[in-house]
Amino acid sequence: MTRHRIFAAIVALLSAGWIAPLLLGVNAYLSFWQAEVWPLLQGEEPMNSFPFLSFSAQCIRVALVWFGVVVLFWSYIGYNYAGTTGRKNQVRKSNLCD
Repeated sequence: MTRHRIFAAIVALLSAGWIAPLLLGVNAYLSFWQAEVWPLLQGEEPMNSFPFLSFSAQCIRVALVWFGVVVLFWSYIGYNYAGTTGRKNQVRKSNLCD
């Protein structure tokens, strides 16, 4: 693989990687309802001591911070791209007018 393809794969992985902790957090939240709340509604005692809600909150927090960084990164890239193409178009228009 070329260096460009490796870099593109890393950027793609980092851009979409925030989905993994989000899914893990949602899965932990749904597991909380299944393992803790459902037995309580049926009058039974839950048999699990895993801190589902705090783990879920931490995973979702990581996912949202990661997503925010991705949005800022791509906004910066888009702003720079728009700025460079805008300047090129202005130069071309000014050359046409002269």
